[in-house]
Amino acid sequence: MRLSEIEPGQKRKIGPHDPKIDLDKIWDKLIVPNCSESIAACKSAEKFMYRGFSSNQPIVRGRSWDNRIPVDSDDKLSRHFDNMLKALGFKALRSNSIFVTSAFRTAMYFGTPYIIFPINGFNYTYTSFGDLTFDPTSRGTLGNEWMDSNDTRVFIDDFNPKNKDLAVAIDHSVEICINGQYYALKYNIYGEYLSKKLGIGLPK
Repeated sequence: MRLSEIEPGQKRKIGPHDPKIDLDKIWDKLIVPNCSESIAACKSAEKFMYRGFSSNQPIVRGRSWDNRIPVDSDDKLSRHFDNMLKALGFKALRSNSIFVTSAFRTAMYFGTPYIIFPINGFNYTYTSFGDLTFDPTSRGTLGNEWMDSNDTRVFIDDFNPKNKDLAVAIDHSVEICINGQYYALKYNIYGEYLSKKLGIGLPK
């Protein structure tokens, strides 16, 4: 099924007013065929991807931003980080992505937890870190040499960025940048349903 266009940063409500009605239809006709790549990665890792945000909708379809403004990180350092990624050929940047993780408590810290299934065709980037925040006061300290360098080799040494093996990123519970569209299902409504559907355990 061809999906309608959606604006950057937008979230649309999906499905019936009663979240329990026709859920199998939404799952089988919308999510499974359009999110087969991310579903396969979650099944391989035996973990879900989570994101915390403010919403009262049971299911939404969203799209990452085109030019996200950092909330907790220094804007100049965030742009430098993205410039390094672009120099290395990465497409999913901090400025054009949403952040997801298989660490449920990390996602819950940022808002209501949703289970995220990126829609096929998405780009992703991850590093070896679980929750990246860029603070200029750490400039000059060990492991932050990248802040004052345009050498991509220094950047790689500090972050080891990757855009392959999504299941590995999910399994390691690192922060993943997702660029593209996605479905988000509210954890406290659909967690058990999805766990049974995919055979993936829920956080304890």
